[in-house]
Amino acid sequence: MIHFLDIAVDTSKRSVYKSGKIIQTSSLNFNMLVYFLENPNKVISKEELKEKVWNGRVVSDNTVYKQLKRLKEELLILLSDEELLKTVHGRGVVFAAEIKTTDKEAEFSGDITESKPISIKQSLSLRLLLLLMFLILIFDFFQINSIKQKNVKLTQKVERLAIVYRTDTTQNTAINQQAVAQALGSQMLISDQLNVALEKASFDGETFKQISTNLRQDLGYDHVINMQIVGHEHGVKALVFLRKRDYMFPLKIFEVSGTYELVNQVSRWVLEQLQTGESYAIADMTDSESAFDDYLTALRLEIENKPDLARELFQQVVEKDPEFYQAWIRLASQYRKRGQVEKAFEALEKINLSDASDRLSFQVLSMRAGCYFHLGNLSLASSIQQQAMTYAEKIHDPMIQVVVLVNQSYVYSAMFLFDKARKNLEKALLYVDKKYQKSALANIYTGLFDAYNKNYDITNALHYAELAYQGAQSADNQRLINLALSNLAGALLMSAEFDKAYNKAQKVVDFSDVNEFEPMLDSLALATMVRIDLEYGRFNTARIKLDAWQNKLENIENPPLLIEYLNSEYSYHMGMGNWSKAADFLEKSRVLTQKVEYLNVKIDFAMLQVDYELRIEQANISIEQLEGFDETMPNSPHLYAKAQIWAYNNQLKKAEIQFEQSMLVYQKLGQNYTLIHAINAYLGFMLDQKTPSESVNNWLIKLEALSPPPYPYLKNKALYQSLTGDNNSAAITMQQLKKTANQLWTAEDDRLLLQYSKSLKNLSE
Repeated sequence: MIHFLDIAVDTSKRSVYKSGKIIQTSSLNFNMLVYFLENPNKVISKEELKEKVWNGRVVSDNTVYKQLKRLKEELLILLSDEELLKTVHGRGVVFAAEIKTTDKEAEFSGDITESKPISIKQSLSLRLLLLLMFLILIFDFFQINSIKQKNVKLTQKVERLAIVYRTDTTQNTAINQQAVAQALGSQMLISDQLNVALEKASFDGETFKQISTNLRQDLGYDHVINMQIVGHEHGVKALVFLRKRDYMFPLKIFEVSGTYELVNQVSRWVLEQLQTGESYAIADMTDSESAFDDYLTALRLEIENKPDLARELFQQVVEKDPEFYQAWIRLASQYRKRGQVEKAFEALEKINLSDASDRLSFQVLSMRAGCYFHLGNLSLASSIQQQAMTYAEKIHDPMIQVVVLVNQSYVYSAMFLFDKARKNLEKALLYVDKKYQKSALANIYTGLFDAYNKNYDITNALHYAELAYQGAQSADNQRLINLALSNLAGALLMSAEFDKAYNKAQKVVDFSDVNEFEPMLDSLALATMVRIDLEYGRFNTARIKLDAWQNKLENIENPPLLIEYLNSEYSYHMGMGNWSKAADFLEKSRVLTQKVEYLNVKIDFAMLQVDYELRIEQANISIEQLEGFDETMPNSPHLYAKAQIWAYNNQLKKAEIQFEQSMLVYQKLGQNYTLIHAINAYLGFMLDQKTPSESVNNWLIKLEALSPPPYPYLKNKALYQSLTGDNNSAAITMQQLKKTANQLWTAEDDRLLLQYSKSLKNLSE
């Protein structure tokens, strides 16, 4: 037993006593205190503390300083402001006190004296004392019972709050704790009337549905798990305090004037509990009140869709406290959403993972993987994502598992490992309550859209794009809504529902015109609109969109997105007849395509390369560049491009068979956009041979049913009508085309119209 002043430290029981009463302290505080007691009046450096207290484990200087601060504060409270831990500037810390060591057993032994008989007066006094003690015990019992009842009500209230957000009412205590922790540790975006609402609520599902709906209407934001004030791990710790240490969630927290004030109250309360608890160092948070206040404001700006202001404020926060790791995480996230990947990497590099929690390590690695994914480096993205998964498994948080599974599915889909991607996402669905967790559900459906879309299964891709949009709308999450709209527009385009696709994409662009938003989401919408404008010959409109798209891409480091822009510029200039400039854009696309590992991107470039070679009538176009995709991508647009090459190389029977096979594949998978292009290419091939067969007529009928853009559909139809001797219909069809082709109408089309019109005139004469 070690003594100083009126404090006793029992090293065998790892206990601290003050005046005989046990004092609660953290494990790390106890270790540090004992080391100082074993080395009294000796100056101890921070390096020595790292070696002896942390057993040589790598920790930052800031962690040591924070722990010293906690021990100092604890000792000041115990010793009534008498300061024993003193800093010797430039050298370390000294524990200045007189230390006495005693034998533990001797401390509690005493002289045995002969007992004397107890008098009647003494006996009465003893009885009265016993009665008084009994009454006190009864009073204490009722007081303790009252406190317990309050804690039970409080726990129920917090659990109800958890159910509103994460709706997991199973009997599994661990899962319930995770659910409550997400409510405590997440953004805590709750309305002023929450306290009343929860008091009245029962565990009826419809009631909670109504509460959740009301909250979403009040706040306009549902996806709280991604907007943390204190990490989910901290929420778990706060729950431990509630249940195991009889701390009460102070009801005064709810006595606030608004949501933002409530956010501050809850956050500070959780942090206070952590700072007085069992060895829970908050390495990723901050001791600076100013930095923390700015951090909360920046989070609010994120929710209000003001990313530029949020990013600037996060930057100020990390300048105030460079070791505020959660702020660095948010700053990196802001840069990544803007496509500024290198700046995101720089922010992540500021985080020291050597003494980081599992959750912080997961956050950093997961974000790094996302950055490499955007750069098109799938190998590194997959490798780092695997590292992130090892930390996720230690956290035991269902929502983290969803994030991991969804992120990994994107990598699998880009690598054409579609079965793995789908299995990941089906597993993720098991963690989600479909009735309530709409944001998580929308993310999973977006992953399923991506998997089917990259596999060119447009029927299923469109289905999941619509589900993702519905989920995002139910969650009232504007970022998810814009992402879902962009994806839905792309799926509708590939399904050849051109007007619907254009309208969905226009909503995203309109929103961005009046709000700050992520330029990458705008780019996806603009890509769809440009492609539709080009299909309908609206080149002037396409040029305006391309210029806007180029501005959005400024400072964005996202090669796949930049390649899509370059490919659209190629198509625009080819349509305008400026083949030299188109070739320049094609070359730029080729250089970037070689740097990424996305197979879809490589297929798109190969298709454009074939298109260019066919247009300039290059001799001996090789089909080998496309056959390499046969095994990995049996459903892609390269199938009909192969037929075009067979036709160009005069291998007509092979071409006809390849055309027929490819069109059946596209028809089966709902690839109506590609099917339209394939049918038009097939019709052009067959009509060039002057063979208006029954097959040509059948495919013309199927093409018409798809409501294709007028050009070149109507031109092919007119050629077929002319070859079957119906020049009257051919002339009418060409006149119809002239009205609708816009800038796609050429001098050759004028010649055909004149030819058919002359034939019609001669026939009438």
